[in-house]
Amino acid sequence: MSLVYQSPSIYNTIINLIHGKALKQRYRAISQEIGEDKKVLELGCGTALLSAYLETGCEYEGWDLNVKFVDHCRNRGLDVHERNVFDIGSVERQWDVIVICDLLHHLVPGHEELLRMAIENAGKVIVSEPGKSFKPPSFYRPIKHWICTLIGDYDGINDVGNVHMWDYDHIELTALFERHGSDKVLREGRDVIAVFGTA
Repeated sequence: MSLVYQSPSIYNTIINLIHGKALKQRYRAISQEIGEDKKVLELGCGTALLSAYLETGCEYEGWDLNVKFVDHCRNRGLDVHERNVFDIGSVERQWDVIVICDLLHHLVPGHEELLRMAIENAGKVIVSEPGKSFKPPSFYRPIKHWICTLIGDYDGINDVGNVHMWDYDHIELTALFERHGSDKVLREGRDVIAVFGTA
């Protein structure tokens, strides 16, 4: 696990540095798509940044496997659980909206499987991912692997090499979402936001 994922405060600082003002714009766009009075599940919720942007009457639940992040969220009074996101198919509870934000690129090659499972388990699914390739040239991979392991996108749960297999720019990511039946695809800064379903 890299330094970024060992501390909720470091994680939040890095996320804000990477995204800048676009972070708020992204969460506002997602929140507008969710609407009011919805039961919302965020898979791979991290420090549950989305929860602060939800509209009136929304009920938030988050799942993550980072125990420090889960404890941080619970200490803030949030309904966050230490659960594997692939358990979504085996849970009886129903949600109006499932949100997947900056998670799919950690799950290559299982990203499409999780997307399918989420679509099957909610009336509406909202996905946000960076529209950029993380796949380094072969000569640079050992160096990037080392950097990610120390201070980068290694979450300690998924293989850091999986992140380097994410090879979707904005166009390819839009095509991926459209293949899975997205009803709407938006751009917010470097992120591509896809909406599946209309609940």
